[in-house]
Amino acid sequence: MAKTTQQRFLDKIELSNHNDDNCWYWTSTIHKDGYGEFKLNYKQLLAHRVSYELFRNKIPDDKVIDHLCRNRICVNPNHLEVVTFYENLKRGIHMTKNHCKNGHDFNEKNTRIDSNKHRHCRVCEKLSQRKHRSNLS
Repeated sequence: MAKTTQQRFLDKIELSNHNDDNCWYWTSTIHKDGYGEFKLNYKQLLAHRVSYELFRNKIPDDKVIDHLCRNRICVNPNHLEVVTFYENLKRGIHMTKNHCKNGHDFNEKNTRIDSNKHRHCRVCEKLSQRKHRSNLS
């Protein structure tokens, strides 16, 4: 008899003390970014996202999953929260600075995040573009 997706998934985790409060450690494939990977329907998916959808609910297309425990290989659905991409970045360790180098606030309205997840101050970008255009005149 074939195993269900949930059974296959649970075979790849280590439950520390079998307690919902502790991390569930992913023991299978780890992505280069440090997140677990799970193969489902011939696709390689992030294990924490699969866990959330298996045990909690569907993840809206415009949302991401935040590890509340800050442990990338944890797949405990109680440690995972659906948030916006910006909120997830804001909560991350690398987002400890609240202002750009020129003192402008890093907030949702004033911050552009590039494909490499680097933050850019929109005010500084506009000032730089104006300066560049005035130099061309």
